[in-house]
Amino acid sequence: MSSIIKIGNSYGTLISKKILDSLDIKLGDEIDLEIKDEGIFIKKHEKAAFRENFIKSFQDNGVINDEKEWLDWQGFDDEL
Repeated sequence: MSSIIKIGNSYGTLISKKILDSLDIKLGDEIDLEIKDEGIFIKKHEKAAFRENFIKSFQDNGVINDEKEWLDWQGFDDEL
């Protein structure tokens, strides 16, 4: 059992090291919280793959079609 505590202007709870270890969550890791019918679901945040981050970094800069075609090349991931 755990209780809700005040942390600055927010609220939080303590999670035992045993539970965090079983989820492979370490100090400083990002987590995702989801509200489910049964309660709150906690899981380790999965970081986006290099390809996704690479493409996203260009989306706001107006990548032209030729560059998009190059990024979609099937061999792109094999090179990494």
